Amino acid sequence: MRVVSWNLGVAYSFKHCHERAWHYLAALDPDIALLQEVKPPAWASERWDLEMGAYKHWGSAIVAKRGLGLTSAPGQREGVLGHFGSYLATATVTPAAGVSLLVASVHTSARVVSQDALAGLDADAVRRPSVDVPWRNDLAYSAYRELAAGRRFLVSGDWNTARLWDKVYGGTGGAEFFDRAVADGWVECHRKFHDTEGRTWFRGAEQPYQLDHAFCDPITAETLKSCEIDPYPVETLGLSDHAPLVMEFAL
Repeated sequence: MRVVSWNLGVAYSFKHCHERAWHYLAALDPDIALLQEVKPPAWASERWDLEMGAYKHWGSAIVAKRGLGLTSAPGQREGVLGHFGSYLATATVTPAAGVSLLVASVHTSARVVSQDALAGLDADAVRRPSVDVPWRNDLAYSAYRELAAGRRFLVSGDWNTARLWDKVYGGTGGAEFFDRAVADGWVECHRKFHDTEGRTWFRGAEQPYQLDHAFCDPITAETLKSCEIDPYPVETLGLSDHAPLVMEFAL
């Protein structure tokens, strides 16, 4: 099973080539794609099953091949997850007999969470140790940690955090995000095969970061055969400012 996780960047300078980006995605022939900053073309729903909330200009989406049983996750438009609106998309698929997999396309930011967004949660239980208040990516992680508890899952997207932030800007917040995930039993797919972060973020002279990360449960991680960053659509074709993650599972 091939899974592609990609921020197509339509919110910024890539509207003119958004259709081409979708065709590049189609050429990758994913069984599942977890997408951010997208506005699906009309033909996407003819090729794939599609999960996407109401959006004004763009949002996050999940596309899956017919036969995988893509089903909207109940309650995703309520509570903490609902606060994120179209920035998150959550569903379930059945990639093999007897296997139900929670899948999510995540787009979050490194901005402070409002009290309303916390929805009564304990801020200290959500935030990382080095920050005084939780960020939006902390809140999204907390919500998916609860939703995915005790089940198989693949949660991926543009988390807007990286270990390399600590190296460039100082501090420990980037590493803390990933250390917490490890402690919770989440497996970072790219890290399974690579000792260091790659680069998925390309914009001007900014530092190279891997802002896009895929996480899954340990059982699903055992079936993960590869996870690579594909820079070609960014470096050569200029289709987005994010490079996609391409994962291969033996499911």
